[in-house]
Amino acid sequence: MITITWALTPLLTFLADSAEYSLAVSDMQLQPESEWATHYAEVHKKHLPSPQQLAVGYHKQQRAVEKAKVAHEEFLKSPAYHMQMIRRAHKEFQQARRENTSMDNSPDEAPSAKGLKCGDHIPLADLGIKDTPFTRALFWSRPHAALVQEEELVEGGPSMAVPGSGVVQELADNGRSKMGIVTSAEKWEDITPFIKVFKDGFSLVGCFKDQMHEFGDMYGDNKDQYREANLNVSIVKYSDVVLKEKQVAMTPRKCYEFCRTVPDMLFFGVKDGRDCYCMPFYKPGASGSDKCDIPCAGDPVQMCGGSEKSSIFEMHMCADTAGDLLYNAVKAEVELVYFYDTAFMTDKLAHWIEDGAEILQKIAGPVGDQAASDLGNEALIVAADLFDLNTGWGYCRPFYRTLLGFYDDAKVLYDADFTFAENLQKAEDNMRMLENLRQKLNKCAKESEKPILNVYPFYFGFMAALDEKDLQEKTDKYINGIVGFKPAIYMMDNFADEEMSSCKGKLLGGPKPLPFSSCAESCEQTLHPTRCAGFQYFQFMRGDKQIPMCFHFEGLEEIRTYRCQELRGGLVLDQEEANTKQAFRGFRGNVSAPSDSKGSGTYDICAMVKNIRKYSYLSCESMFGKKSKIVKTCSDVCEDKNGAYNTAVCMARHSFGVPRIEHIQVRRCFGDNKLVSQEDADWRLQEFGIDASGGAGPKIEGEIKMAGTVVTEPYGHVWTPGPAGQR
Repeated sequence: MITITWALTPLLTFLADSAEYSLAVSDMQLQPESEWATHYAEVHKKHLPSPQQLAVGYHKQQRAVEKAKVAHEEFLKSPAYHMQMIRRAHKEFQQARRENTSMDNSPDEAPSAKGLKCGDHIPLADLGIKDTPFTRALFWSRPHAALVQEEELVEGGPSMAVPGSGVVQELADNGRSKMGIVTSAEKWEDITPFIKVFKDGFSLVGCFKDQMHEFGDMYGDNKDQYREANLNVSIVKYSDVVLKEKQVAMTPRKCYEFCRTVPDMLFFGVKDGRDCYCMPFYKPGASGSDKCDIPCAGDPVQMCGGSEKSSIFEMHMCADTAGDLLYNAVKAEVELVYFYDTAFMTDKLAHWIEDGAEILQKIAGPVGDQAASDLGNEALIVAADLFDLNTGWGYCRPFYRTLLGFYDDAKVLYDADFTFAENLQKAEDNMRMLENLRQKLNKCAKESEKPILNVYPFYFGFMAALDEKDLQEKTDKYINGIVGFKPAIYMMDNFADEEMSSCKGKLLGGPKPLPFSSCAESCEQTLHPTRCAGFQYFQFMRGDKQIPMCFHFEGLEEIRTYRCQELRGGLVLDQEEANTKQAFRGFRGNVSAPSDSKGSGTYDICAMVKNIRKYSYLSCESMFGKKSKIVKTCSDVCEDKNGAYNTAVCMARHSFGVPRIEHIQVRRCFGDNKLVSQEDADWRLQEFGIDASGGAGPKIEGEIKMAGTVVTEPYGHVWTPGPAGQR
């Protein structure tokens, strides 16, 4: 920004000579005609050069041409010419960017021939603008003269404001944790504070009783006193736009860091030690002896206005390169964190599926369960696909690594002096690479989520959970998923022995490391390419950690039951015949979700849980979660906290009717089985807490070592105020 000032200049010599010449002509016109003719002929007499003079003039001209040619060739090889070409290329790039993108205009900020840079002061006269009544009327035209801040108040003025500045705002919604928005007056874009920077410096103007604070607020506490409608502008208040949880103790710099991210604002003020507001201009009003002597809430050493007056500061932007660089770096940070989360969870899921598949094959082989062994083999294939370097996360890894490098470079460039073309060019090249790579990484990361969703359909809910309680509340929504399913062996024979079971059928999708209730819900939700007819659920306890494996079927073909003497009579459940043989009451929508009441809906869901427990040897904690409300609602059924070390249960959809399939009885346990406590069973893929990003939720941190490669954690590189701690 070049700040312009008025300066009085002497009359130019050219004008004085012209005046003398005009007077001379007037005097000559008063002389007799003969004398005038003689004088005119003498003045305009032609003096033809001699041949010698012509030759000397020609050779002199030729020498000048040759000398100029040599000088030009030397100039083409000089650093000055190189700098000139850089500046010209920069101007052409800026013009192309203004025409083809929606970025803000960035003036050419290279030093001028006089050594001037952004922020320097020059007189209007140096620009060829004379101090006349016309030019003053042009700058001080009413009624919008207030939009040109008076030079007597701001040294180096005028500063131009934009009509419509701050008039469209959306205040912060603290209930929904949604930051406020200010709409740009020029481009009509919705701008969220703290994302893009529009100013890169500020300085103190003075201490004034600012009428804009009292009468220029369209949205705050003083909106009923708003009087600036004729100018169509409004101030923007920090306390109205920034979420309360994000607000900090105020200082001039903190206020500046907010206002520089609000579009169309040229000034900011701080009042009462804490009240920060941004404005397109300020309007000093009459005041008493009050001073700006109230210490800042964030730094008592500094003063932040008074009880009536405001400390007023002006803001300026030498170039928007720093703001553009920060904006692009923040967007790059978003994609870096996005991909890292995706790669981390891909690795976690792959290991879970691989571990479950290996255990399943070790158990299925000795008992001769080929169908279960085939399911384990299918799970190993899916795990290998998740580990594959050539697909999903592996394909994205080069983009991630390269983008992280340019993101690191941007940190160094952000503090560079962008009034010099070399730094400016580096920054522009960096921004182009950041944008290009971020788009590629975003697209790639989205594609990488598809394999995750195939094996973990509730992935987004898991990632959005803030803690175990939040995750449990989300999981409890799936309790009703069990309503549409019964143990297949029980459907075939209501008097069948309470034994574990495994089934064979046509698979529908891949293996899923989901707990029992989520497995039932995912089967319920599966409608394409065909409706899920039932599911096989395996679970292996390793300490308090449970390893679940869920398989969906299009149809059931065969069922095996396991008679295990070690487990018979192990679970302490009510043995009343009426309860054990009570039929399910209809479909999913006919049974109420668990509640604190003891009505028929509660009784039905508890009866279903009880029936499933008998044929699966699962505790309520392992089926629904140790903090699930079903544990309290069905306290009698869930009283026994024990469950099987290894579990296998085949579930069939009730609405498909009784399965007409072959039944094979196996007179041995499903693996080396026994009863263990499942009171603290934990099926979470990842523990919860505050990770290295500073965000709450699944603890996603550390290097990812997968398929012989390493994905570096991004949090040690983060320098921008982006979403790293807001996942």
